[in-house]
Amino acid sequence: MLPLPIPRRFVPPAGIRVLFLLALALFLLKATKNLWIFDNALCPRQLAWSGARIAIFVCSVIYAAGCGAGSTTVAPPPVITTSGTSTVTVAMSAMSFSGKPLQLQPLQLTLTVK
Repeated sequence: MLPLPIPRRFVPPAGIRVLFLLALALFLLKATKNLWIFDNALCPRQLAWSGARIAIFVCSVIYAAGCGAGSTTVAPPPVITTSGTSTVTVAMSAMSFSGKPLQLQPLQLTLTVK
């Protein structure tokens, strides 16, 4: 029996995420600028919405700036097995259906590395 395959997650390229965030930030900046141009007297409600838009814009810019790929991959050290012959002893234990331990002899295996 084989294990179930692990589904692969779709991860969009970093450029698409940054482009989307920058477009959103520019849209929010434009909307906020239009509010300030066409409305001279800001009421507290509009001021709160403008503050929320600016906060989203700042968070978007910070997120976009921090999306760089800065990880490095470190290769694991090579496993070096010395050549030769080794004997491996495997001790087994099992129980019968009634719950009594079975008497099993140890199994000796010979490992040859070239």
